[in-house]
Amino acid sequence: MVVAAYNAQVHAVRQALRAAGLDGVPVGTVDMFQGREAPVAILTLAASAPENVSRGMGFLLSRNRINVAVSRAQWRAVIVSSPRLTDYLPGDLEADGVRHLMELGAFLRLIGS
Repeated sequence: MVVAAYNAQVHAVRQALRAAGLDGVPVGTVDMFQGREAPVAILTLAASAPENVSRGMGFLLSRNRINVAVSRAQWRAVIVSSPRLTDYLPGDLEADGVRHLMELGAFLRLIGS
């Protein structure tokens, strides 16, 4: 399965998979896959830099949302993200900076940075 952060990305990924002959791969947001599992879950974050994140980095890197996404995998979870996505300090871009800083740190540990 492919878990995307935004509905627009769900549609783009579905189109790309369909064009590749892989239209049987389930694609949706975290909310769609709540309670479901697959051997492999791919989380795609859909933004190349923090300034491109429409709903804020707190939404994109939410510990709860990331946990739900990667825990859908029975064997392997793969996170696809831009290395620039973590080049920010949460206090610079949004309110509730301490919580967002902790979520950024948790994400960095998850991806091994």
